[in-house]
Amino acid sequence: MFWACFSFLKLGPIVSLEGSVTGNVYKEVLANYAVLTLKEFSRKAKRKFIFQKDNAPVHTSKVIREFLLSQKVNVLPWPAQSSDLNLIENM
Repeated sequence: MFWACFSFLKLGPIVSLEGSVTGNVYKEVLANYAVLTLKEFSRKAKRKFIFQKDNAPVHTSKVIREFLLSQKVNVLPWPAQSSDLNLIENM
């Protein structure tokens, strides 16, 4: 499995994930890649970014909700079961 991100500015990192992705594994990905990339994109664009994720169970776990809140990450509300609307699926 891979984790990746992008914005209108550019592509972000693509991270290879081994084994099962738990809330703690995903939190490490967010801490080491997503939050840093959001901050970089925000600096370059001189605007705040909104983080979009689907409603996979690991994305909505308590540990992830608390982590994103503690990092002051703006998260786009996302309807359940809507992966066909998620742009990252096309990447």
